[in-house]
Amino acid sequence: MKNNYPIKYAAMPIMGYVAWQREEAIAYIASKCFQLKETTEYFRNGDIETSYSVLFPYKKVVDNSNSMRWERIEPSIENEQEIITVRNVYNTIEEAEQEAERNNKILLEQKLRNIYTTADNFQQERKKVEKNHQEQIEFYKKLEQEIEEKTKDLTIGLPPKLQNVIVMDNSGIKEYELSLYEYVWFVDRTPFTVFHISEDAYQNLSKKIAEYKEIEPGDIIEIEPILIYDSEKKLMQLRNPNGEENEGFLYLRSHRGQKYMYYEESQELTLEDIASHPDEKKIFTMETYEDIVASYLPYFIFPEEKSPEKKKTHCKTMVNPNITLAK
Repeated sequence: MKNNYPIKYAAMPIMGYVAWQREEAIAYIASKCFQLKETTEYFRNGDIETSYSVLFPYKKVVDNSNSMRWERIEPSIENEQEIITVRNVYNTIEEAEQEAERNNKILLEQKLRNIYTTADNFQQERKKVEKNHQEQIEFYKKLEQEIEEKTKDLTIGLPPKLQNVIVMDNSGIKEYELSLYEYVWFVDRTPFTVFHISEDAYQNLSKKIAEYKEIEPGDIIEIEPILIYDSEKKLMQLRNPNGEENEGFLYLRSHRGQKYMYYEESQELTLEDIASHPDEKKIFTMETYEDIVASYLPYFIFPEEKSPEKKKTHCKTMVNPNITLAK
């Protein structure tokens, strides 16, 4: 879990250029979203209106060759321009689908009102507009389905979860008010191992650190690490603590500011090389292996024509298809 914003569903506008090069909504689909703010306005006549500032988890990207893709994003300063205001948020996709359907009918009515033709050709033009509109909606319904599949890591009604990490190195032990994901990208020049510990164990450690009490051997029970980083090879490897056999490993990497995950069959990091390094850091988190996989799994989607090799070339997500995500 990378953040604690509430997850909701909403009708997501698909923006496109219409007449006179105006960018407007050309279709609506149902999508999960991060709810960032709720605003209530009161009017002199007694009416009340509530609106919501939301960030949808995918944005449209058009590259230099004018090909379109949809890229996974998270709430951040870099994505503030993607925040929009909606009138309604929902707890189910069915409710958001109903609003999207109503909005798409309104768009069709607007298109029909803009038909300029003779009376004799009106019905023919009407059928053409309706056919094109339906094909467009069906095209974006495929996107809706793929976004829903790729956002299983975003859970409606999930309670807030402490994001801090505890770090132990040769200078001592300290708690940081940073998520695991923020911390590991800040220390990418230092080798480290990441361990999952239970909430009770974490809270016990946190309390002892705050009270300057001695950390006893039994306070930290190290099992297999879930993430290791070799600063010399510049490789960050995810490791399944359940011991399930994998013909290869998952790796995390940063490319042009974009964090992504890929699958490598042959290369393997050795834990001994990292543990023997004098500057090694041990990071303790309540995030699980499944949480980390789910956080990086679905970064690039649509269009489906991209071959696996092209996806790998373009630094898109390559993963072991047998990975099971957290429910």
